[in-house]
Amino acid sequence: MNTGPYRLVSALSILLFAATNQAHAQTPQRDNRPRTASISGRVTVAGKPAVNAAVTITETDLRLDGVAASGMSDNRVPFSGKTRTDSDGRYLITGLAQGRYVVGAVLKAFIIADRSADPSLSRTVTLDEGEAREKIDFALIRGGVISGKVMGDEGRPMIAKRLQLYAVDEQGRKNHYQGPFIYESSETDDRGAYRIFGLPPGRYIISAGGEGGGDPLRGGTGKFALTYHPDTTDEKQARVFEVKEESEVADVDIRFGNAKKTYEAAGRVLDGETGKPVPRVSVFCVAKSEKDASFSGYSTTAIVDHQGNFRLPGLPAGRYQARILDSLSETGYTGDITEFEITNDNISGIEVKAFLGASVSGVVTVEGGDATVKNSLQQIMIEPNVRAPRNSADAATESYSTRSYMPARVSADGSFTIKGLLAGQVSFSLMNALFNSLQIKRIERDGVELREAVDVRPGEKITGVRIVVFQANGRIRGQVQIVGGKLPDEWRLQAYASRPSGALDEDWKRVASFQNRGGFAEVDEKGRFVLEALPAGEYEVSVFAMVRDVQGGQSSLDSPRAKERVTVRENDETAVTITLDLARKEKEDRR
Repeated sequence: MNTGPYRLVSALSILLFAATNQAHAQTPQRDNRPRTASISGRVTVAGKPAVNAAVTITETDLRLDGVAASGMSDNRVPFSGKTRTDSDGRYLITGLAQGRYVVGAVLKAFIIADRSADPSLSRTVTLDEGEAREKIDFALIRGGVISGKVMGDEGRPMIAKRLQLYAVDEQGRKNHYQGPFIYESSETDDRGAYRIFGLPPGRYIISAGGEGGGDPLRGGTGKFALTYHPDTTDEKQARVFEVKEESEVADVDIRFGNAKKTYEAAGRVLDGETGKPVPRVSVFCVAKSEKDASFSGYSTTAIVDHQGNFRLPGLPAGRYQARILDSLSETGYTGDITEFEITNDNISGIEVKAFLGASVSGVVTVEGGDATVKNSLQQIMIEPNVRAPRNSADAATESYSTRSYMPARVSADGSFTIKGLLAGQVSFSLMNALFNSLQIKRIERDGVELREAVDVRPGEKITGVRIVVFQANGRIRGQVQIVGGKLPDEWRLQAYASRPSGALDEDWKRVASFQNRGGFAEVDEKGRFVLEALPAGEYEVSVFAMVRDVQGGQSSLDSPRAKERVTVRENDETAVTITLDLARKEKEDRR
């Protein structure tokens, strides 16, 4: 290939060494793979060359063909780099090793010109050794813009207010827009102004406010009702506006009506047995719907002072539930739910009862595995899941609820303690940031293997638990063959390995929960996929299509699917070929 007209960059010259998680990880191994592959393409805007546009590339899969066989480990530093296009909008990146990469065009406010294609400004490319991938192109157009202001009931600007944007289809159905620039541009500034950019052409409605809905990551205040442009709380009256390419729809303002009057609820957290104040916890409060007593979604949290006092300001009139929240699991307290109602004034004297919950302590040990895993026990966390019975007068009809707790970090010597558990049937799952292949092999108590969830009584202290973990190294390497047509450009195939039907029935009874469930893998553009870190056993491997719409969302399709039964052996690789017949769905639809 003639590299003259391109801005050329060598992968070896722009390798960036990441420091993330290296403090506890093994020293990165030297990457000696041959670097003989390349990627090239062109970036255009409205059909014209995008000059000096940034193009990024990042390696995403460190264990593709040949990597595991060569003995290389997961903790190699992934390749990452950036180049720019030349005067004709072309780029070329050379010196790449075999592997999977994400190539992206960094042009904010621009969108893909072809609305039927994947709307993201990135492409996933899988390279074989020595392969030269060409025409990884990005044809872009400038997206549309919506701008306006959000004002309070007295015309005051609403600062740092989050808006919700919805795309409206031809049938009038609305879908929450989740495009690439929506979060950074959908919050008002100090003038109450917002400017949402990079929007695909289409019809939209917009809203702000609501019981926590306007500020999902800030908790919301509940002060203003959910309001649509221009100034209505009735969704049916929301004004639909059309956004066109490279155009701005201005003055899309939202003005809230009269603010809801809010009140304060105050009280104390007391030990249910001693009556003494309980410090170092928080009180979690959630509103209940007026119509059906379900939760409304609005919630808030208050920190308890050293005398057990708490205050919950900014609550509209309504019914609420409060309970303690020991976010760090330090005190070992849990508690009952306390209900209260606000009508037309502040309330005080709320008592939230707390009591010492049950605890489970023990040790985590690694069976087999390399020294890296055994020396990194502090990266492992044990998550308890408690299936507690709800109160019921008739034991035969007693219902159950499952409650999750803050996971407990394992110490360097493998020990762990989980505090503040409700009575019930406790199971355990494993969380690990560095070694996704770790699985629970068995759980023992005082040397006896446990198979069913542990029955825990109120306040009981369970000791002598031993959780044995291992590195699952089974692997499925697959190839998808497409027949009966051509795969649409906007489709993305995924492979999923799961236990056969019936293998995980009544999983809640197992002491090791959520284990051995298989996993997902993307199918690359050559029809290949790898499912890793699988324990030995029988699996069903399914292949199905996903599609990304112009709003940036991703959903599964009512498309042809295919599956095969596979036997996985420990420390071994199983090959499977799955044939996906694109014409099968069409034939079924004709029946």
